[in-house]
Amino acid sequence: MSTLPVVKLKPSIHNEKEVVQIIFDRNEEVHQLLRSATQMRWSKTMSSWYLPFSKTITQDLFRLLKDKAYLDYQEIKLNSTAAISNSISQVQQPVTLTHKELQDPKSEVIEKL
Repeated sequence: MSTLPVVKLKPSIHNEKEVVQIIFDRNEEVHQLLRSATQMRWSKTMSSWYLPFSKTITQDLFRLLKDKAYLDYQEIKLNSTAAISNSISQVQQPVTLTHKELQDPKSEVIEKL
């Protein structure tokens, strides 16, 4: 009896959008199945595969990978809202400058930028 490979789901933010990272050790069968049946894409910045977040992603992947891989969705189940909120809070908010600040090249606000 062989052990099934593990596919881990991890909530994340990529290009300011909610995504789910799909993390697994190289397994050609799992890789081909995911590539052919989903819109999974590779991210250089995250160094992982990912899919856009959806409410049904866990169910969809569970059905797809049944008997092919063990789906570890613990982080999605417990931490998705906290992880996404934390990632969003780390995004720098835009700065609003007044006309006067834009005219003064020595403005403290402009120097900070």
